[in-house]
Amino acid sequence: MPIATFYIVGNKLLKHDALPLRIMEKLRKEFPNLGFSELDPSEDLPDEEALYLIDTAQGIKEVLILTNIELIMAEPRYSAHDFGLGTHLKLLKKLGRLQEAAIICVPQEIRAQEALHQVSNAIRQLIPSLS
Repeated sequence: MPIATFYIVGNKLLKHDALPLRIMEKLRKEFPNLGFSELDPSEDLPDEEALYLIDTAQGIKEVLILTNIELIMAEPRYSAHDFGLGTHLKLLKKLGRLQEAAIICVPQEIRAQEALHQVSNAIRQLIPSLS
């Protein structure tokens, strides 16, 4: 049983959104005690008090860890189908179903090998018992 699970968000069909999914197998090999699972944010998020996510982000140059979900910019909403990951996380927090969340944000414009290195370091920061 994994000591923690990281949920990978992305879209394999969109190159600018697929990098976290492309490095998932290498992360599984590097961290055999952790779980890595693909997540479709339009579906229900796992019901866990602490949630670890890996997702692509615009406007950043290197991998960063976001722990304050209030900093996630809101997406425009035109219907109930337009609720994105940020809105979903904020709603779960407000309802008391989510105590903490950490999102490892991966830049859209980064080489896969560099992303793997930086994401691995971010995981070690979040799960100190791995070091």
